[in-house]
Amino acid sequence: MSPLPPTAADPEPMYLHLHVNSQELWLGTMRPVAFLGRNPASDLVVDNGYASRTHARIEYRHQHFYLRDDSRNGTFVRLGDTQQVIHLRGEEMPLGESGEISLGCQFDLEPRGVIQFRRTPNLPPELMAQVNLVTTPEEETVAVLPMPPQAMAQIPPELHLTQVLESLVAELVVVLSPEGVVYYQNPPLTRLLEKSLSEVLGQDFLSLLHPEDRQTFLDVSTQVLLQNPTPAPTLSGRVQGKNSQWHPCRFSVRCLPPTAGVPGLLLVGESASQPLPSPKRQELLGNRYLRERSLATGGFCETYLGRDTQRPGEPKCVIKRLRLDSHDPKVLTTARRLFATEAATLERLGRHDQIPLLLAYLEGEEEVYIIQDFIEGQALSQELGLDRPWAEMDVVWLLWELLTILDFVQSHKVIHRDIKPDNVIRRATDRKLVLIDFGAVKVLPSSLSGQLHQKPASATVAVGTPGYMAPEQRWGQPNLTSDLYSIGVIAVEALTGQSPQVLPKIPNTNQLDWQGQVSCSPELTEVLSHLLDVDWRQRFQSARLALKRLDTLFGPPPRRTDFL
Repeated sequence: MSPLPPTAADPEPMYLHLHVNSQELWLGTMRPVAFLGRNPASDLVVDNGYASRTHARIEYRHQHFYLRDDSRNGTFVRLGDTQQVIHLRGEEMPLGESGEISLGCQFDLEPRGVIQFRRTPNLPPELMAQVNLVTTPEEETVAVLPMPPQAMAQIPPELHLTQVLESLVAELVVVLSPEGVVYYQNPPLTRLLEKSLSEVLGQDFLSLLHPEDRQTFLDVSTQVLLQNPTPAPTLSGRVQGKNSQWHPCRFSVRCLPPTAGVPGLLLVGESASQPLPSPKRQELLGNRYLRERSLATGGFCETYLGRDTQRPGEPKCVIKRLRLDSHDPKVLTTARRLFATEAATLERLGRHDQIPLLLAYLEGEEEVYIIQDFIEGQALSQELGLDRPWAEMDVVWLLWELLTILDFVQSHKVIHRDIKPDNVIRRATDRKLVLIDFGAVKVLPSSLSGQLHQKPASATVAVGTPGYMAPEQRWGQPNLTSDLYSIGVIAVEALTGQSPQVLPKIPNTNQLDWQGQVSCSPELTEVLSHLLDVDWRQRFQSARLALKRLDTLFGPPPRRTDFL
């Protein structure tokens, strides 16, 4: 009878000690699996899978401990003996004697961001005593016990609380930095824009708004940041969705509460994508004009897209309503005066082909309306910027067209005071430029006729857009050359591809340093320098003089077909 083969010795028990922050866990036969993840507060958690979302797992098999990654970003392992770092993505590897584990990101100096591990054949005495109580003969050597139970102090990570709360909010929500950078948008706004949060995160909210609504947003947001008024002001505007479609929306704008931890703006609103229901006949303005949807709200004015129901085809029109919600008689008087001045100016200037035509001026005790032509097209601001400089002759043609319109305006002794790319529309039908928004005009007294070289009139309220506003206009003393400065800024923006807010300025002069950004011919440099001089007395004193100099330097203006 042959002797029995020697019996293989039982393998020596082996355990894995995991340590993260104040937690410790021992793995082995009795606890062969540990799940690694994070709780809703982003703290690392090592447990048995009931209190965290799984990022990775460790399994004990055949006297070895294996780490498997179950995440999208991967798991990093730093081995203690070689300090080698291994990046796992959906893979598995055996763990060495000791080292560290980081979930989803590289190792840094913060110890709270890593899980430390160490293999050991020994358990602490108190755990070994408990192991012996549950170990029976002929069983495989066991490993370890759970950590001491902890009271529920956190929301279970399996509860997707953010998604639950978002599903209860039907309004549009967007959170912005004080500078207007997008911090967050909720799912309803994502669906409206058809852009995910990752696509708009970090973008300027202005880029999502219709060019005609951007100045209104700047006015309202500045008011909120400076004053945080109660109740919160309302902003009506259009946001751009898929295929460049514009969706009208109305937002209430308020500051983020102190509990947010950072300053910023909270916009909550609703979409009015569907046209307003057709009103009854008696609701037509002047028994003729139909309001369809809001375009913008700002200052004393609300602007609507409307239709003229008494013309063939009911063509579109723009309806501007004076808001008479102030209780200050002086404010109401000033607002009515400015509104009436805009109407009178359009009545005089609207016969020009490149200025909107005044259709009606409706005035009552409680409401005042201006009805004018709707210009179908896109704002010049959509053609400028984005580091896309224009060719030099294209800038010359731009000057020709804008100065020609301004020459007509100046012939009626009118200062526009807000010439900027958003107020210049490229008309879709013929590609001509159209100057809009005469709400800030200043009409000079007839006694100043022919006295363009005199000192500007007495100080008035500073009106205009920063960057495009002439220096004397900021001081409340605009004159006819102030609009020439604005046109010069637009030309420089086209030539350099940079907005005036980005262009540097020459120290001690406040002059735009545009010549340091682009090279152009001496002829164009001469023209732009005489448009942009900070001293209004050194500029061209009228649009007509500027046009004459253009004709001398570049020849006659282009044919209309050159703009198509």
